[in-house]
Amino acid sequence: MSVFKAIKKEIKKNLHLPFFVVGILGVLLLLMLGVVYTDDTGRQHIFLEFLFQSGKTEIIRNRAVFEVTVIFSADNKWFYEFLPAFVIIGYMFVLSSERERGGLRFLVIRENVFNYCVSKVLALMLCGGIIVFFAATIYIAIVFLTISSTPDPVILQAFLGAFGVSSVKAMIIKWLFSMFLLGCFSVIPGCLAGIFFNDRYMMICLPVLIQYVYDQLLQKLEFGMFGKENTRSYKILRKIRLSNLLRAEDRKSLIFTVLFCFALLFFCCMTFCFVMKEQRKRGMYV
Repeated sequence: MSVFKAIKKEIKKNLHLPFFVVGILGVLLLLMLGVVYTDDTGRQHIFLEFLFQSGKTEIIRNRAVFEVTVIFSADNKWFYEFLPAFVIIGYMFVLSSERERGGLRFLVIRENVFNYCVSKVLALMLCGGIIVFFAATIYIAIVFLTISSTPDPVILQAFLGAFGVSSVKAMIIKWLFSMFLLGCFSVIPGCLAGIFFNDRYMMICLPVLIQYVYDQLLQKLEFGMFGKENTRSYKILRKIRLSNLLRAEDRKSLIFTVLFCFALLFFCCMTFCFVMKEQRKRGMYV
């Protein structure tokens, strides 16, 4: 079987309807956990809470470009921490089932180790992007269906200019594309966990832990570089965060992050192949 046919088959398995729906709902929930406004008492309110509040009209009237603010609020810390768990749900169940029921033996015979590993990793990457893209599209629809206001044109243009676009439509398209990339590369912790673990619960919990440790390590290094006024190293550390896919200051910064993530996926793929070949030598599969 060719790699492309294998990828197509893996995508269908990973996006089986129950897995697909749970993944989208989970990501959608994470998007709604961003703070959208702070009231007069200093209390912060997330978008999910705002949806069920009374007096929405007054809240919207007193805030400029509220729709744009809500869209950007999706870029919150909970989103990055728990996203790796929701984008790999289908992959986790499929991979775990293949190993537990002996299906992996026949898959490796029909394909080969390299094709199997490559198709798994690339299909997982695309499925992650698809899940986040659909969740982000639904989020955008909810924002514009529940919030209707006339934004201040001056403030709106300032927002759009900071995002590098000239219209709201262009901003939405760019944001959705960034979300797709974010979904594609947020599967990296789950891909690593799937290489070494068979237990589905370990495979869903470990990616969150890996992402948390990675973020904390980068944050500590960034504080150190910032304190030493090492601007160059500080900027490089910012570029190897997944959040830079949404917050990139320019195209070069975005390309750097994308290439770095592809390098990590390539490492995952090669590690997967190596582990599978070693297990095959020991007679675990064939």
